[in-house]
Amino acid sequence: MCIQGLARHLCLPTLLLFIVLPVALLAQEPALDYLNPVSGRLAAGEIQDWHFNARAGSMLSLSAYAVTGGIDPRLDIFDVNDLLVASNDDVDWPLSRNAVIEAFSPFSNGSYRVRVSNVGHGAGNYELVLQEGWSTLAWEADFGNASSWETRPDSVDSFLGEERALLSLEPPASNVVLIRELQLPQDAWGLHVAITEVAGNRGWRVGIVTHWESVRDWARFMVDDQGRWQYLINTAADLRVLRALAPHAAIQPGEKPESLGLVFYGDAIEFFFNRKSLGRIIDGLPEGPGRTGLYAGTGNPDGGQATAWYSGLRLTVPTQTWSGAIVPDRLPGEERSTILRQLQRHRLVPAVGALAMNVPESFVISNRAGVSTLRLGGENSFARFVLGSSVAAQPASRDLLAGCGLVLETQDAETYTLAWLDNSGSAGLSRRKGEAFAAGPLRSDIAPGSADDQLLVIADGENLYFYANNQYVGAQPVAFASGTIGIAAVSFDNLSTTCNFRDTWIWDWPAEPIN
Repeated sequence: MCIQGLARHLCLPTLLLFIVLPVALLAQEPALDYLNPVSGRLAAGEIQDWHFNARAGSMLSLSAYAVTGGIDPRLDIFDVNDLLVASNDDVDWPLSRNAVIEAFSPFSNGSYRVRVSNVGHGAGNYELVLQEGWSTLAWEADFGNASSWETRPDSVDSFLGEERALLSLEPPASNVVLIRELQLPQDAWGLHVAITEVAGNRGWRVGIVTHWESVRDWARFMVDDQGRWQYLINTAADLRVLRALAPHAAIQPGEKPESLGLVFYGDAIEFFFNRKSLGRIIDGLPEGPGRTGLYAGTGNPDGGQATAWYSGLRLTVPTQTWSGAIVPDRLPGEERSTILRQLQRHRLVPAVGALAMNVPESFVISNRAGVSTLRLGGENSFARFVLGSSVAAQPASRDLLAGCGLVLETQDAETYTLAWLDNSGSAGLSRRKGEAFAAGPLRSDIAPGSADDQLLVIADGENLYFYANNQYVGAQPVAFASGTIGIAAVSFDNLSTTCNFRDTWIWDWPAEPIN
């Protein structure tokens, strides 16, 4: 049997040098502030480290732009344990050498290190930007142009200037909005507002308003001084309370907001308070364009004194490359929910889906050179799905090359696609037709998993995307509209290889286009 792309590999011992830096040295790394671009200059091969504080579950983007010279920036993010968790180089090659890490989702609170490397052959300047939401800034509020904003009701005082907006209520007023024309994109967008001060003698409420048509038609995301949040849609016909005013563990009573955010993707709206995710709602946007703006109110229907200072309102959208949306180089952690949320934020997976199968334990044995497969899920065929599993390979001899894989697009015993990882650190997609395997994307530098290896394949109806140990291997077009799935063991010699799979799952969704 000819297995192209699954060739024998020469394994050379690698010397790893670990250096533990004292806290005092780490503290010397310059800090990144949100929305405050920084710049630097790097010679060829030089690096510079920055750090920023992040909260688990937030949604952040970092961009490194080549400004002058022959610089070719690369971005790497290291977590609180100094493990590499995200990276990018040449986000839109060959059109752009810039590096962009979009919709990054920290999975623990703490200080993260950002490394900017110059992988180019010449020196030059770069600019580094950290912001909430997506990586492309589509619009930023100009509070200096008061004529473009309207206050409703007219009786409430507002002040715009000095890059800030002030809303001030006096009895009997209990609510006020500051709005302007702003067309929100149809597919994905993020709105974030910075709040510098809020106060009220009878409680305060602040938030973001979208799709404003009139005092009877609008949608509102709001938090208050009691540590509660709410999302509702008001129309002339009815009032839809999609999230009732209720406490959230991420908001402490009396905690003042510094940042509020709304992010829309794949029919889901996700809500953020001080860069902490509060949750999301599916299919919760009104129809029509409407206006967008800021909300302030009191905690009493009879009104009261309340003031809120807003220092910025920004609209971000995903960066589009010549091949489409950015595919992340790495995925976070091993938890299914965390991985799915990352894929949904990157719009590789729609927000609507369901767990179609979960097999706690399974195994397959190959007793000869070649590939042995075991079908899972019976005769059920899948077209659009995520297939993931944890696997441990047990070759008859650790000196021999062996591997394990996921089988998908199966049409018959000799027609399927294999997503595989071997014990030399090579991984790839290979298609079998008859006795031969056609090589697909191949990567030979996959770092081992912390315990078992992690395999994950995404099929969106057009392409297959493969991750091994949370590292992106590559993509290729789908071969068949649908097929059955399974697991496999790969032996390169006439000795047995056992692959033990744990928590093999498949998540699928209806055959509808992804936003």
